[in-house]
Amino acid sequence: MTDTCDIQNALNIDTNLNFDPLVSGFPGMIEPFAPPSTTDEEKLDWDFEGFCLSQLDPFEHRRLQVVDYLCKCGHTSREIASLSARNSKLYFHGFFRVFQPHSPFIHLPTFDIAKTSTSLFFAILLLGAMHCGEAEICKGFWHSANSYVWKHAKVAP
Repeated sequence: MTDTCDIQNALNIDTNLNFDPLVSGFPGMIEPFAPPSTTDEEKLDWDFEGFCLSQLDPFEHRRLQVVDYLCKCGHTSREIASLSARNSKLYFHGFFRVFQPHSPFIHLPTFDIAKTSTSLFFAILLLGAMHCGEAEICKGFWHSANSYVWKHAKVAP
């Protein structure tokens, strides 16, 4: 039976794995790797070959679709700031903790945010905001949300 070290010596394989990939890169790399210094999450481009943000974070993907639509509708950045990632999660929590128990039209065991339409996401967001005491947000976005839902509605044949 041959020892692993004998095989590595016979094949002249370098077994020294003491390297820091962030300093010198991986063995065989031509240029050293340096991670981008981008810190603003809003400016990160998650859509590149074979990958998109909806795979990594479906909640954030839907939220950004809503924010993008509201920007195109002419809402101010101050209004849209109320739909920050933190606030949106609070609104969802409010929807499922306060509204859903009284009007359970979503089957919780099979609910999957990745498979949820952006229209339903938008509706849950606004209903949750209303149940978190943020009725002004609902009033401010109501017409845009209504337009969005009807624009993206699919009629079954």
